[in-house]
Amino acid sequence: MVKMSSLSEEAIGIVEGDISVTKFRFKALTEDVGINDYVELRHEGESYVALITNVHRTVDSILCECSLIGLGPRKPLPVGTMVYKVSEENLRKSLGLTTDEKKGIYIGRLIGYGCKVFLPIKGMGRIFIVGKPGSGKSYTVGVIVEEFLKKGIPVVIIDPHGEYSSLKIPNPSSNQEVESKSYVNQVLEFGDPQINPGVDVGLESLRVAEPEDLVVPGQCTIINLRGIVEEEQVALVSEVLDKLFQASITRRIKPFYCFMDEAHRFAGKEKRSTTEFVKRFAQEGRKFGANLVVVTQRPQLLDTTVRGLVGTWIIHRVTDPNDIKIVLESGGLGKKWEDIIQWLDKGEAVVTGEVVEKVPILVKIRARETMHGAPGFNPLDFAEPELKDKISQRIRDTKRRLVSRQRDEQYWDTPPDITPDLPQGFLPMKIDVKMIVDRLSSKCPYLSLELNDYRLEFKPALQYELRAQVSRREPNVNFQSELVGFTPLAEGFNLARTDAYGVSFDELSSTVLLTEPPSKGRYVQPGVDLSERGFKRLLRGLKVNTSMRLAQVVYYHPGLGYASQTSDKKAFIEECRREAKRLVEEKIKQEFDSLQKVLENVREEYKRKKEMLMKYVDELE
Repeated sequence: MVKMSSLSEEAIGIVEGDISVTKFRFKALTEDVGINDYVELRHEGESYVALITNVHRTVDSILCECSLIGLGPRKPLPVGTMVYKVSEENLRKSLGLTTDEKKGIYIGRLIGYGCKVFLPIKGMGRIFIVGKPGSGKSYTVGVIVEEFLKKGIPVVIIDPHGEYSSLKIPNPSSNQEVESKSYVNQVLEFGDPQINPGVDVGLESLRVAEPEDLVVPGQCTIINLRGIVEEEQVALVSEVLDKLFQASITRRIKPFYCFMDEAHRFAGKEKRSTTEFVKRFAQEGRKFGANLVVVTQRPQLLDTTVRGLVGTWIIHRVTDPNDIKIVLESGGLGKKWEDIIQWLDKGEAVVTGEVVEKVPILVKIRARETMHGAPGFNPLDFAEPELKDKISQRIRDTKRRLVSRQRDEQYWDTPPDITPDLPQGFLPMKIDVKMIVDRLSSKCPYLSLELNDYRLEFKPALQYELRAQVSRREPNVNFQSELVGFTPLAEGFNLARTDAYGVSFDELSSTVLLTEPPSKGRYVQPGVDLSERGFKRLLRGLKVNTSMRLAQVVYYHPGLGYASQTSDKKAFIEECRREAKRLVEEKIKQEFDSLQKVLENVREEYKRKKEMLMKYVDELE
């Protein structure tokens, strides 16, 4: 029961049959009623709103079963009570959708009614966003992130596929509901710039980034993991979650939301190093302002502790029976919702849990202000020139800030501790103090120069020789390729580099390395982890990258049994034609030779038979 405004004047039904204080049935006076519609009525001076839970059609009428929302009347409704269409004001009050734009986030409209749905930020702790691929999960994440950024709420996104770079690009589609907008000035994106050119700064800078760099009011920090091997993704996510959780405990950072896409990969039933971090984050983070948003297409694969926690569930279309069962149980939904969530359209969702006090609601998610990005989205492909300049400037500024901090922390007085699996050597010095003075003097012949002090720095670099040997029987292909290089490691690892600090691979190969440093100096810290564990990750990444870079296209025609390593498809087709022509000509020759042999045998037989007949004629005469 809710204090409400006056009823709608349009009656749509009359109460009849068995009635209780929580449920009733009415006979519809119109065809315009259906399951999950809301209706309202008045009894003993009070107004009530009810939900149609089922609809039956008889020969001459439509019967609707209803459940009252909230506190029902002290006595059952009398037979003959008129049922009306619900007004938006009464519906909002009854469902508890009274949060306004100031205290809530606008996620969409109530399906069938069109009234805006604002979810109260105060009630949004743990959030679960689930649905099968293509149902609208990532789109909904984008909508919620936009709303949080407008409120100045810090956001961190664990992005395995590189989908959320699109927050930097305004939505190109015209929409009257929202205004297209770019959040480029509020997004800080970490990632591999070789694979994701639009990122602001490399993943190696995460090591020196403080929690205060990642969690900033009004900032969305994206950890773009696209192109990173899964083992390295897991290690990186573990490090980030631990860093943020510890900082939230000590109140170093403001309350924030951490969105974890493909969460089943980091907190699945199969235990991984990230599972415990995610569990702790989900269980304890909320009381310290570290709120977790779990996004997954396979809720059944989630760790049972994580999915069993109380929270808000935003459920898009789900069709797998096991996923449906888990969603119903975890979201507190009754059996009747099973069919509903299987037939939701793209962009539609059931919202249930902490932010919806009375009953679950069906929402059509609003249009995004920013562009929706598919996996591997590169914002630079869609940005206008002015926005491109802004992105580029932001990338330079961010990189300068973090790299500067990285440089301050990168010097050691002793050689770095590196796994024994990686041999170390030192390049000999090819310059001394006299050479430096002579070179400077040649530039300034009228000045008397004296070198008072100098500093020697040892910078890390990696020499690599990678070979791929391919041998297959079907098709019969054999080839060997190699990839060699010498790349600097001071600011991370770049496989595209073939020289380091002005030294080429060939120069290095012809130089005898020293086993000890040639002189005292300070050591630049490697920008990659070269511990035993880190080197194994680096090696795995090298193998994957090498396989991709040394891969060759092999065209194969199974009918001809012919294979070619040419990268020119037209040339291969021409080769196949020549080979087919050769085989046809060879077959024709074989057939011709065979027929010639048969013909020769026929001639011999004819000759023999003729001789026999002539002999027989002679005998008769």
